[in-house]
Amino acid sequence: MNIGKVAELSNPVPSVTPKSTVEQTAKKDTTNSADNPKTDKFVRESEATYTPAYTKSSSKTQHETDKNKDTKVEKPQSFKATKNQAFQKMVADIIGKQSGAAWNAIMKDADKIQNGTIDDYWSADATAQRIYDFARTLAGDDDSKLEELKAAVEKGFAQAGAAFSKKYGQKGLPSICQDTYKKVMDMFDDWAKEAADKKAAKTTTTNTDNKAE
Repeated sequence: MNIGKVAELSNPVPSVTPKSTVEQTAKKDTTNSADNPKTDKFVRESEATYTPAYTKSSSKTQHETDKNKDTKVEKPQSFKATKNQAFQKMVADIIGKQSGAAWNAIMKDADKIQNGTIDDYWSADATAQRIYDFARTLAGDDDSKLEELKAAVEKGFAQAGAAFSKKYGQKGLPSICQDTYKKVMDMFDDWAKEAADKKAAKTTTTNTDNKAE
């Protein structure tokens, strides 16, 4: 009797179930990590990365937005306002030159400025007429612009007076400039009377036409 064969039959070798590829790989990775501590470990992401479609603006951006809301945007000046300012500056320049000429005359001969014998171009009559002619040209046929242009003349004289006082240390414009102011204002008064007469005549004509109908 074959004793070795009997023993083999009495103690069968347990069958070994082959390990899956995953288990083998896991074991291999575990072994490698233990053997080599510097080996990177594989970490599985638990969730997919999600980026929301809407991102809230930062506090800085929001602050800038609020600041822009509070910013006041100045409206550009109208053509009429710009034209009036240009006329005012022109008057100031004219009177500035007249006052300078007058001052030079005073320094040479005090009687010249009092008697109005400086250059005729800068005389009160000639200067006032130039200013008034400019005003009528700007107004055209629109008498409603009279008050605006008159105000521009007043501001122009005031501006010239302030510049003269600062430059020469004198209070107020020379007398010839003051005469110029009076003459140009008288011309504006005549214009106002003329405009009033035209308006009255137009009203009378309209009333007459209405009665005729």
